[in-house]
This record gives sequence, C-alpha cells and structure tokens, in this order.
Amino acid sequence: MNLSGNTFVAIAADGRLFGLDPQLLFDAAVTAVNVFVLFLLLTFILFNPVRNMLKKRQDKITSDRENAENDKKEAGALKAEQYGGVEQLVAQDEEQNMRLS
Repeated sequence: MNLSGNTFVAIAADGRLFGLDPQLLFDAAVTAVNVFVLFLLLTFILFNPVRNMLKKRQDKITSDRENAENDKKEAGALKAEQYGGVEQLVAQDEEQNMRLS
C-alpha cells in the first residue's frame, strides 16, 4: 500500500485493491452473489408462504372474534326476551294473587 503524505491510496503499487489478492476479491464477490440468490430463493420458498399463512390466520381470528361478538349480542337479546317473558308472567301471577286476596 502506498501512503503519500496523509492520503491513503486504495490501489497498491502491485495493482492490488487495498493490498488484497484478486482470488480473495473474486471469492468475496461470488459469496455476495450466492447470499443474494439464497435470499431470493428463501423469499419465494419460505417467507412469502409464511406471510400468507399468518395473514390467513389473522383474518380467521378477526372473523371468529366478530362472530363471537355477534353471538354474544344475540344471546343477550334472547336472554332479555326470556327474562322479559318471565317477569311478565310473575307480574300476572301477582296480579291474580291480589285479586284472590
């Protein structure tokens, strides 16, 4: 490596980049390309299917919660209807008891 004054020169006198040999640079470039290709493959083979599965699960949970809320409202309405009928019968029974007394 050449140091001219305080300036760092990337290409050494023998033509090497940062003093590294060409085979090392080539291996590093091939490794970088392989990592990129691996990432692309994993994206299509693994990441996207998992994202789709999680999206379907989230949609199912949302619909189940909505169904549960609707069922709870319906049950409350039926309960109110039944208790309303019972209260009406109790009121009629008390009215008849008052007449008989």
